[in-house]
Amino acid sequence: MLLIKRYPNRKLYDTKNNRYINLDGIAELIRQDIDLQIIDNASGADLTALTMTQVILDQGKKMGGFLPHTFLTSLIQTGNEKLHSLKRSIPSQLLIKSQVDEEIKKRIEKIVSTGDLSEEMGKWLNEKLSVDGVNNDFTDSFTDNQLELILEDQNIPTRQDIDSLYGKLETLSKKIDSLRDAKLQEKI
Repeated sequence: MLLIKRYPNRKLYDTKNNRYINLDGIAELIRQDIDLQIIDNASGADLTALTMTQVILDQGKKMGGFLPHTFLTSLIQTGNEKLHSLKRSIPSQLLIKSQVDEEIKKRIEKIVSTGDLSEEMGKWLNEKLSVDGVNNDFTDSFTDNQLELILEDQNIPTRQDIDSLYGKLETLSKKIDSLRDAKLQEKI
C-alpha cells in the first residue's frame, strides 16, 4: 500500500517515490488502481476518504461539474445511508451496463448479417450506442425524430415498447397469481 503523508501546509508527500504530489497525481494513482492511504503527518489520522473527496471535487471543477446536482443534493440529504446504498449498487450497475452493451452489439451484428446495414456503419453505431463509452456527440448529431426513424426502420424496440411489454408481463403475472390462488382455494 502506498503511503501518502499530508503536512500541516496541506502538501501531500509520496513516501515511496520521495516527492510531493498534488490532487491530480492522487487521481492518476487511483486510476492506475494503486492502493493508497493518506495520513496526517502530525496526528496519524487517516485522511484517505477526505482527500478522495477533494479529488472528486477538483476533477468536477475541471470537467464543469460531472455529477448531477440532484445526485449531490440527495447525497448531502441522506448522508452515509446514500453512500452505502451507492456502494452496494455500483457493481450491479456495471453489470447492467455490460449486458446492455452486449445486447446492442448482438442486435447490430444481426442487422449487419442480414445485409441491411454495412459493417462499417455497424461498428460506428456500436461505438456510439455503447453505454460504457457514452458519447453525447452522437445524440447531438441527430434530431430525436431522425434517431427514432432509424431505430424504427431497424425494428429496434423503443423505451415505450419495453415499458409496455413490462406492463403486460406484470398484468399476466398478476393473472397467473390469481389463478394459482383460486386453484389453491378450490383444494382447501
